[in-house]
Amino acid sequence: MIGYLTGEWLKHQPIKSRTSLNLVISGLSCLVVGYLWGLFFPINKALWTSSYVIFTAGWALLLLAACYEAIEVRGWQKWGHPFEVMGLNAIFIFVGSGFLARLMIYNNIGSGENAPNIKTWIYEQFFQSWSGSFNGSLIFAIVNVLFWWVISDLMYRGSWFLKV
Repeated sequence: MIGYLTGEWLKHQPIKSRTSLNLVISGLSCLVVGYLWGLFFPINKALWTSSYVIFTAGWALLLLAACYEAIEVRGWQKWGHPFEVMGLNAIFIFVGSGFLARLMIYNNIGSGENAPNIKTWIYEQFFQSWSGSFNGSLIFAIVNVLFWWVISDLMYRGSWFLKV
């Protein structure tokens, strides 16, 4: 809801640094309100508490302000191309990555009680084995995002866009 309202507000604003500043002020306000509300109603992602929603909306508004200033106000558009490529097929990436993740989790390599699922096997063999649990998890996530970016880039180059 906050994103929708922000988008509607942005449609009626001039493309100036003042608009970016207003987004920064709104973002900082949400961070403070979310943090203070979190003292009484804890910030909890799993439950999507109201304090979590307000706090993360603050971060989203700050990121939006930075992107708005860079792309809309200053005209630095080339660096945004990778995000455009993924954004134009976001639904495909969302559904495809969820489908692939479930396939990898519910199918095992080998048989028996101790047979690891495909995701665990890939993680342990290619990421955790040489970089440890923490860094392996981070690298696994980065490779996953890059994998879906390459697919979305191929779709972008072929002008294939999934629309609902």
